[in-house]
Amino acid sequence: MPIAVLAGVPSVVNIVTIVLALGSLALFLVWTVLYYSSMLYELRDDELSWQRGVWFRRTGIVPYNRITNIDVRQGPLMRALGISNLAVQTAGYSGQMVPEIVLEAMEHAEELRETIRSRVRLEIGGDGTGSGTGPPRPESQAVDLMVLDEL
Repeated sequence: MPIAVLAGVPSVVNIVTIVLALGSLALFLVWTVLYYSSMLYELRDDELSWQRGVWFRRTGIVPYNRITNIDVRQGPLMRALGISNLAVQTAGYSGQMVPEIVLEAMEHAEELRETIRSRVRLEIGGDGTGSGTGPPRPESQAVDLMVLDEL
C-alpha cells in the first residue's frame, strides 16, 4: 500500500536532477553573458588590440603590417543569429592551423574585415595588388569608431 501512495510523488533523485539541470543552464547563461561582455576590440592607428576573459584576462596587440589573412567564419546557428567570427592571421602565426585572434560574434563582420583590410593596405603602403600605390588615408577615424560602436 505505501508504494501506491508514493507513486505520484516525485522522487528525490528526480528533484535533484531537475535542480542540477536548471542550475547548469543558469550558470551557462550567466557565463555566456559575462564572457561576451568581457571582450574588447580596438582599431588603433597602426594596430588592432584585443582583450577578453572572465577569470583569466587575455590581451594582445596585432600590428596591421603583420596581418596576412582575415577570414569570416559562420556556422548555421551563427547565420541564423546574423553573427560571424573574424579570424585574423599574422605573419608569425600563418603556418599554424589556428589564427592569432578571433573576433567573436560580430554582427557586421564583412564591414569590419574591409575596414581592417584598408588599414593593412595603408600600413604596408599598397592597395593589396602589389602595385605599391595605396588608397588615400581616411580624413577621420570617426567612421571606423562608428563601425565598432555598431558591433
